[in-house]
Parts: sequence; C-alpha cells; structure tokens
Amino acid sequence: MKETDYFYDRVKRLIKQNNMTQEKLAKACNINVGTFRGWIAKGIYPTVIDAYYLAKALGISLDYLVTGKNKAEKNNEKRIENVNSLLDRAKTELGKIR
Repeated sequence: MKETDYFYDRVKRLIKQNNMTQEKLAKACNINVGTFRGWIAKGIYPTVIDAYYLAKALGISLDYLVTGKNKAEKNNEKRIENVNSLLDRAKTELGKIR
C-alpha cells in the first residue's frame, strides 16, 4: 500500500464517522468534488492548505490526518526512543567499566 492509500483510508473512514459524503466534505472545504475524487483515485496528496481544511471539516488535527497518530501517541513514541537511547548509552558505559 502507498502512503496516500493510508491517508485516504483515514479520510474515507472519517467521512463515514461524521455522516458525510465526499461531496459534502469537498464543498465544506471549497474544493471541487471532481478534484477531490481525482486525488483519491490517483493517490495524490492535497496541498497543505487543502489538507488543513479537510482535517478541520472532519474535526481532527492535521497531524492525525497525515500520520494517523495523535499528539499523545507521538509523544509516547519519542519518550520510548529517548529511554532506549539512554539504555544503550548505559550499556556502553557499563561495558567500559568491566
């Protein structure tokens, strides 16, 4: 699957969750419905501005629309990376002592 497939899978799921249609979403974002459907069919990302309006109309953050993760999940991933980095450094330093 291409990255844009995941993006538009989220868009389609959120359209259903919000009891919308592609037409209503496109209209709410002032995007031509043919253009919107073309993006989906061709796997083309919208411009940042259009993605912002899509996210806003769908009631989510732009970050979630693009990544599929909310801010808390991304923060937790970063914390885990930091902890793993610290553990690696501790192992290295302990290895020098022996």
